[in-house]
Amino acid sequence: MAYNGSGVYTPPAASFPAVASTLIESAKYNAVINDIATGLTTAITKDGQTVITANLPMATYRHTGVSNAAALTDYAAADQVTKNTLTYGGASAAGTDTYAVSLPISPAAYAAGQRFQFLADVANTGACTVNFNAIGAASIKLLDGSDPYNGAIQIGPVDVQYDGTNFVLLNPYSEIDSLAKTDGNFIVGAGSNFVVESGPTAQTSLGFITKHKEADEGSATTTLTDDSDLAGWPLDASSFYKVTGNIPVTCADSGVDFKGQFTYSGTVDNSGFALNAANGVGSSDHESAVINASSNITVSAGVLAVISISGSISTNSSGTLDFQWAQVSSSATNLLTKSGAWITVTKMN
Repeated sequence: MAYNGSGVYTPPAASFPAVASTLIESAKYNAVINDIATGLTTAITKDGQTVITANLPMATYRHTGVSNAAALTDYAAADQVTKNTLTYGGASAAGTDTYAVSLPISPAAYAAGQRFQFLADVANTGACTVNFNAIGAASIKLLDGSDPYNGAIQIGPVDVQYDGTNFVLLNPYSEIDSLAKTDGNFIVGAGSNFVVESGPTAQTSLGFITKHKEADEGSATTTLTDDSDLAGWPLDASSFYKVTGNIPVTCADSGVDFKGQFTYSGTVDNSGFALNAANGVGSSDHESAVINASSNITVSAGVLAVISISGSISTNSSGTLDFQWAQVSSSATNLLTKSGAWITVTKMN
């Protein structure tokens, strides 16, 4: 054998070493030459002629100065790995919702676990596909298996991973990212999208509306009239609402009591409201009523009475809920509802 199994070459012992002043025998000479030839043939040639026939233990050493991989059977240079060039396809082509991408080295086929990146040339408008190196178009899906929503893919980087059937979009664009950030506004779900809404509009979308008074309001009449601030709640049909609130009330005259009621322009299945007063009240400090029926609260002269409201309404049809109030007995002196009064109507279903 030309090598001893550890990479050390040893000439054939029967023919080597040669003895001085002896005749060179052709058989022994040929044996040495043939053994050397075998050894050279087993060595790796630097010009790439040799086909490796076994694993090469590197003993912690490495191949240096290697070129970039150009085929699936090449090993990658570290530079390709750190730059992600093997799985990055660059810009896509082909147009909206049908992305065509060319990777530097084409996979033989799609396989579960493959992860690729590319630059989308256009945003998607819904369901979409991607085709890498003309292997075939495969659907792009969200993590829950649904089709991407409009704009889930924007112009720019896209990251997908094959699950064996579809490419899962790992970096869907959130519509929230594009919404204006404005003090006092809310981000609210609207169908399959998100929108920015002002406080009052967002309250409606979220199912509750609070109205409040910013200035005192007076009344010297016994005619129930919509409060200028505490009115105009739009209610949906076949819905259940909770009503709460606090209304500070005062009057300089004794015997000028407060009456209030809720009115509704639609029809209701059932309703009930309780008005309870604290501070500065007379003999009647609580009243209960249904929709379109008033409740009376006795208010002591010159003292602030705080009337708390609690109730519920179950609607049959859509309509508008309003709060009305007036004096129980007519007086030339105004009965005042004070600034800071508020009522909240919350949808419960």
